[in-house]
Amino acid sequence: MFKKISIFILTIFKITNVAFMTGRLGLSADYESEWKDKAGQTSRSHVYGIANLCYDFLDGTDVDVSGTRLTSKPQPLWGGLGFGGSLSWADDRYAVHGELLARSSLEDFGDSHSFGGTVGFSVKW
Repeated sequence: MFKKISIFILTIFKITNVAFMTGRLGLSADYESEWKDKAGQTSRSHVYGIANLCYDFLDGTDVDVSGTRLTSKPQPLWGGLGFGGSLSWADDRYAVHGELLARSSLEDFGDSHSFGGTVGFSVKW
């Protein structure tokens, strides 16, 4: 079954006097499938693609290091694309999952960018 989801998430956190307030608007397209093997155990797959717009509402950060003031003023508007998926089997006892993401500043597209990914394996008992 295909489904599309719109999401808005606002994240606020503070680490040693450095505050972040980021909004994210995303759209995903998902495909999920389920089947039973010859032993009657259920297996599932889930594949998705995602597009995000992220905005940092604060005006950067600064810190004093031995009397020298260091300032970071990142570009506030970023766009990102990613895809991922998971596969579980043996009635969801075992599962593998992975995700790849790429994002870039929309102010200087391609000059400021990041890439990331995750991969994992889980076992339930």
